[in-house]
Order: sequence, then structure tokens, then C-alpha cells
Amino acid sequence: MLGDYTKTTWLAGDVITAAKLNNNENKTEELDLWSETHSADYTLQVPYGGTTTNVGNAYSIATPTISALTAGMAIAVKINADSSGASTLNWDAKGAKSIKKVNGTDITNLKANGIYTLRYDGTNFILQGEGASGNATASDLLLGKTATVDAGEIVGTLLPIKSIQSGKQYIGDGVYSANFSINTIVPENSIIIVTGPTISQHAAYGEIIDANTIMLSSSYNYVSVYWYVIEFDANIVKSKQSGSKSHNNLYTESITINTVSPEKCLAIIHASQNQTNAGGRVTTNTNLEVYNSNLYGITKWQLIEFK
Repeated sequence: MLGDYTKTTWLAGDVITAAKLNNNENKTEELDLWSETHSADYTLQVPYGGTTTNVGNAYSIATPTISALTAGMAIAVKINADSSGASTLNWDAKGAKSIKKVNGTDITNLKANGIYTLRYDGTNFILQGEGASGNATASDLLLGKTATVDAGEIVGTLLPIKSIQSGKQYIGDGVYSANFSINTIVPENSIIIVTGPTISQHAAYGEIIDANTIMLSSSYNYVSVYWYVIEFDANIVKSKQSGSKSHNNLYTESITINTVSPEKCLAIIHASQNQTNAGGRVTTNTNLEVYNSNLYGITKWQLIEFK
């Protein structure tokens, strides 16, 4: 710290004296000493070490020279080559130290020509002013949205619903079910919803047969049904299950399903016989409860689980 010297006040006509000159010189000398001490204390200021050299992910810097590497010391360096994994820095041959994020995870994505400020915590170099990070990719982010992650700036490409197809389909004269063509979908990411038929007190349902085919069925012939096929983006679908349940003198039946997260599931339930209706819900991670107003009815179900 600078000494506490009496300020020299010069007035017009003052005589220059040795005491006044010495006072100013003392101040200047101490300021020089303070400046030298401060500039060599790398806990108080951040020197620029120039461009690193490397062997793989092991980076080195030779300047500025230091007598020892102690907690709190900082340095800014220009990285000479991209890293491909956990990285280290060896400052003035004082030993390689890991480069970490504030949360303790390894820095694995140093970029050539990037200038990074690091501060030693006594064990590792901690990246300062890290900014955004993460492992998201464009397909994880909604279409048109932007984010900065470990790989840099990304623009989202994700559309939660990839496609919706719909129609009103006449099943056929005297026919209860038939197959129909649709635009290409991924069946394991898609569901079918059927309403109607266009006559009272009858039921209808549908099934996705393959990527280009659906089956529509009605409990009455000579009718049309309304249908939707909804295809979700693969990045948001975790699983899909489907099936048929024959009720045995019970309105409500339980179906054992593959393990799911109930709070992330959508169940689509259809009755398949006339004068019936149906419903259902996921009650546990391995159970689907279905209801049919016919004690001996058949319930068709689909279950899609989102990530």
C-alpha cells in the first residue's frame, strides 16, 4: 500500500526546497514499487500468456514465468488447437492441472484461437466467464429457436408433431372393415383416432398396419368414419404400445403394459361393438385400466409415452 505522505502544495513564488523535492521523489518511488509488486501478483491481475502448445489435450504455456503456482492465480491464454476431451494446462513447467468448469466437470471443447481466462483454485484451473453450455443438439430444440451449447450456436429443428393426416372414409358396401392408404409415417411414433360412424349407436376404431396403411372398422356396414393419424417427432416419443382387450363379464379390466411414466403417457381408447363406448387411463407404470359399457365388449387401445 502506498505510504501516507503529506501532499506538497505549490504556490506561485514558492522556493524549490530539498524537502519538497524529496517528498515528491519518495511518493514516486513507492508508486513504482507498488506497481512492480502488483504487476507480479497474478492473484490481483490477469496476465496474458500468449498461445499455448499442446500434445493432444495437454496444453502448455511458458510465460509469464512464476516461482510457484498458488491458489487464486489467474492467466489468459490463446488455445492453439481444438481439444477432444478432458484437458490440462501446464504453466511454466509447474505441472499439468486439469481445466474444469465451475461445477467441477471437465472442459472438453476448447477451440483453436479462442482466448480463455483461467484461475487456479489450488487443485485445478477453473474456466472463468464460461457462459452457456450443454449437450443439446438442433433436433432437441424447437424449430427456429436458438441456443448456445458446448458445440456452439445451434438452431432448433424439432417439430413436436411431424404430420397430421385426416379424412372421412366410406368403408364399403356390406363391409365392416377395410385397409386404406395414407402418406408415409413412422408407425411407432404415430397414433390413430377414429370417430363415428355416421350412424347412431354404433362404434368405430382403427389400426395402423404399416407405414402407408391404416385399417378402419365399424360395428355397422354401409357407413363412413372420420379418422386422424398423428405422427410425432421421434425425438419426443419414448415408446408406443397397442392392443385389444376382451372383457369377461367386467366393465373395467386391467392390462399389464411395459413400464412407462404415467404422467408422460397418452392413451387412445376405442370400443369395437355397437351400442358401446369405452375409456381408459394409465393407473401405474405397468397398468392400463380400460372401461367398456358392454360386459363382454372388446376394447381397442393405444398408448404413447413421451420423453
